[in-house]
This record gives sequence, C-alpha cells and structure tokens, in this order.
Amino acid sequence: MKYSRLLKFTILILSTISLFASFQCQYLTTADNVKIRAGYFCGKGSVPHSTKAIIILPGMVSCMERQEFLAEQLAASGFDVWTLDFRGQGKSQRMVENKEMVHVDDFDQYITDAETLMNLKELKGKKLSLYGHSMGGQVALQLLKKHPTTFESTVLESPMIKLNTSPIPFILAKPIAYFFKTWLSRNKNFCIGRGNYDVKKESFEHNSNCRDINLFYKHRYIAESEKELIPTGPSWGWVYSALNATQSLLKDLASLKGITSKIFLATAGDDRRVNNEHDIRVASAFLNVAHRTYKNAWHCLLHDTLETRKSYVSDLTLFLKNPDAFIKAMHSKELLKESNEFPQGV
Repeated sequence: MKYSRLLKFTILILSTISLFASFQCQYLTTADNVKIRAGYFCGKGSVPHSTKAIIILPGMVSCMERQEFLAEQLAASGFDVWTLDFRGQGKSQRMVENKEMVHVDDFDQYITDAETLMNLKELKGKKLSLYGHSMGGQVALQLLKKHPTTFESTVLESPMIKLNTSPIPFILAKPIAYFFKTWLSRNKNFCIGRGNYDVKKESFEHNSNCRDINLFYKHRYIAESEKELIPTGPSWGWVYSALNATQSLLKDLASLKGITSKIFLATAGDDRRVNNEHDIRVASAFLNVAHRTYKNAWHCLLHDTLETRKSYVSDLTLFLKNPDAFIKAMHSKELLKESNEFPQGV
C-alpha cells in the first residue's frame, strides 16, 4: 500500500511545528568533557515547578524529537519532564566521524550522560523518577544499581536486558564483535547489516518497530531532513560494549535487591529489536515491581496498535499516580491467575 506525497508532506509540516514548541533545550558538558543536548518538556500539559521530575532515557538511534507523545503522558501525571540525547545521538556530540553511526567505547559513558542531567540545578530538591526505553532501559538499570535510593519510581519499557543478535547465534556474538573490533580494527565501523541511511530501504509496510503510520512518517521525515539527527545503527565497538553491559547485569541480579525504586517493567510480547527472554528474571530480582507482557506488541509500545497504546498508557498512568497500589493490584492479578491455573490440591 502506497501513501500519497500530500499525506507525507502534511505529517512533516504538522510534526515540525509541534516539535519546535515542545522542548526547551540546552547543552551540558559531562565529566569527561562531552557536550550533550538536554531538553525540558514545555509542550501540551506541561507542569512547570512541579515537585516531581522524571527523566526519559531514550533508546539507541533515538533523539529528543521522538519523545513528544511520551512526554505528554508523563506531564499529564504531574511530572516535570526532562530528556537528553545520549552522546553519539540526536544533536549531542558525536564519538566518530560518521555522524550516522552510534558508538561508545564503554556503556558507562551513557551513565555519565544521565548523571550530568541528574545533577542539573533545575532538578535539585525534586523527587526524581526514571523512564527508560530499550537501550535507555539498560542504562536505567545500571543507573539504579549505582544510585539505589535516588529514584522514587522507574518505568522500563522493552528494556534492552539481552541483545537480539539474529542472524548471528548469541553465543558467537561477543567473540565475533571482539574479532571485528580488535583484530580487524573495525571498532568504529558499522556492524554487519548496518550502514548509512537509505530512503529506498525505508517503508511502513516492511518496518518492525512502528505500527502507527503517522508516527512512522513523522520520524522518517525527521531522519530525511536531518540525517545527523537520527543515526542508523551501531558500531562494532557499541555492540561489544552493549554485550558486556547486558551480560554483567544478568550475572549480578542480586544487586537489584538493594534498589528502593518502585519498578514497572513492560515487556513487548513480539519484540523484534531486543531479546526479552530474561525480563521475568530481572523483574523477579526487584523488591517492589510490577511486570506485564503486552501480547503481540512490537518493541515500542507507544508506537504500536491503538489497543496496545491505550492499554499501556492506562497502566503507565495508574503506576505513576500510585506505584504501590499499582504493584499490589498487578500482584493480585498474578496470584489470581496462578490460583486459576493451579487449583489447590493439584
């Protein structure tokens, strides 16, 4: 099915007008002297001077311009909303010459970016919460481990707990990444299957991340209008450091017990971007957690079908309004489900 140029042009114009009004941006310098772009949401429903603030940690190849709808939902729950472009993404400083490539030498550098935003004077004295999507979910988990009592509540949407390395078998992924990164000196080269942006390869019908045509073309036009804004994929160095980070977390789940933040872990049932097989293990490691799997949903729940979006936004709103009550209610549902599946005496 093909979509008219008029539809695409209309989406571009409307989204561009909206985005320019949604975030107040500033540049921050990290402890290791990297300039990152941070943004305060001032769009629809924003609540200036709230006592609560939430930080959005976006996924790989994402940017501030993609966070508008999410920021609206968080603002509606009474939060000051802040986000950032991680180094190597959006309009933050690039780590490699090719500005369409995502690269870091170590995942701890993303934690440094997040801590730079956390320490912003505008956030001092506020009750802090976190929202991490995909790669941002992995960074959020690492940040929680480092600051176990700092955040009151945390949402992990399709967190990158384990990489999907298909078509490469997972057991071979790290040795292969190390080989390309080190022995072939391709640390700052695109990994297999990734390259510069090619509009001919982009189509709504064949994408595996977004089921909303308006959002798809909105994001596509952002990519086409500013190719540097949204990188297309990671380097071998990024892949190797991501595998290190995810494997390190899974080997030390006991450390999550000390985290006081109330957690809502949302799993996409048909995730095609990350491997979600360990989501339940990670959820079980927390003391205060609600975990829900959205059956048949793709990686980005807020870009999925209308039914999934409504269900997820409803859960998200209830959790942010009263984390304790939401967690208790979710546990009650799970206990009821278990009692129905395994009656007494069986």
